Amino acid sequence: MLKVGLQLFTVRNHMAADWRRTLTDIAEAGYRHIEVANHHADVDDGIGFGVDAKEMKKILDDQGLKVCGAHVHPFIPERMGAVIEYQKIIGNDKIISPMEVFRTMDDVKRCCEVMNQMAELCKKEGMRFYYHNHYHEWQILPGETKSIYDTILESTDPDQVEIELDTYWALRANQNPVELIRKMGRRITMLHQKDFPKEYRSELDLLTKVNETGPYVDHEYFRSSRSEGSFTEIGSGIMDIQGIIDAANEVGAAEYIVLEQDFSTFDEIESIHKSMEGFRKFEGIAWD
Repeated sequence: MLKVGLQLFTVRNHMAADWRRTLTDIAEAGYRHIEVANHHADVDDGIGFGVDAKEMKKILDDQGLKVCGAHVHPFIPERMGAVIEYQKIIGNDKIISPMEVFRTMDDVKRCCEVMNQMAELCKKEGMRFYYHNHYHEWQILPGETKSIYDTILESTDPDQVEIELDTYWALRANQNPVELIRKMGRRITMLHQKDFPKEYRSELDLLTKVNETGPYVDHEYFRSSRSEGSFTEIGSGIMDIQGIIDAANEVGAAEYIVLEQDFSTFDEIESIHKSMEGFRKFEGIAWD
């Protein structure tokens, strides 16, 4: 049974305006598990907002919210002790690499070395380490014969580098998320879930252009390659979400299916309510 979670990036504008009120709104919407983010781990031990770990834990406890994972970037060895300690205090045991970019296969291999080191460090601290994909990992770099993603899977320790599969970005890389879950099996222990609107079906494939033209998919290219309209609330698009849930439950390793929606035509809080309603149509998921 997959537990439903919410990545706070989904409500980032509300969080920036009033994060305490937004946590209340999230809890009132019915979410119990949240995935936090620290994209400034070079200077910030926690998750922003200038709150120490013990106070943040009390705030979360008061709202009935549990942290099911944390996106952390960048990885700086001398900083990670403090970052990990903050996460442990707020009750989180999962550190997730949110996004990497690669110009050459040497970049991929260097990244894998860092991830193996991070995974070892996390293990010593009683934590778990994850890699989270977007679509560009299925790019086959010029002169290569296998995708970046296959190289990541082969070059990282399967016993220590777990996978948070973003099914939406996998779909936009011409992958079948259900087949990926069955193929990768117990290595996938977290899922990210969005939905794709049928009106944007012509924009679904982001990978073919990348493989044909071979651009360096950096953050700027990534942002420019997808439109804001190509996201929709859970259950209102074309993704086989029930099939994804069923496959994950059949394998039996995934613990969470985490909503992350990059953009919405609705207010962010209204959007997460609509996705909650959409999730409730599916079987094989739990809220507490």
